[in-house]
Amino acid sequence: MQRPETRYAWNGEVSLAYQVVGQGEPDLLYLQGYCSNVDMNWESRHLANFLRRLARHGRLIVTDRRGWGCSERFTPGSVPDVDVLTDDILAVMSEVRSEQVAVLATYESAIVASLFAAVYPERTKAPDPCRPAGHVSTYRRNAVDACAQPLAEADRARA
Repeated sequence: MQRPETRYAWNGEVSLAYQVVGQGEPDLLYLQGYCSNVDMNWESRHLANFLRRLARHGRLIVTDRRGWGCSERFTPGSVPDVDVLTDDILAVMSEVRSEQVAVLATYESAIVASLFAAVYPERTKAPDPCRPAGHVSTYRRNAVDACAQPLAEADRARA
């Protein structure tokens, strides 16, 4: 799979980079931790394989949080609070026309994902289905399946 096209959603005057991989239900939003870069993700064989496997379970939305990767930077004097970062998620969801997402977050992104799930429970299908402290390169083949299991259970419960 080639690197997907990087697109941008806007929250006010701030551009937020994202990519969409795969199709169908459910929507899975991946919030990568401290080293997020949607374009460079595909240069890492391990991370690219991880993302491809996630995309097999539905539509994968990969985004760089504000200040990271291909998203717009901020200055040290204007670091956004976590509420603004949750609004950024809504901006990306709106741009891709997603009503509800399962959120997979790693490292410090788990804080944003947890607040998003608490503030917008109707927009969240399965918050943090995997351990937020996991490192992508250490996931084995069954880790992706473990992440997808709560998604399948949520779909069965919804049906």
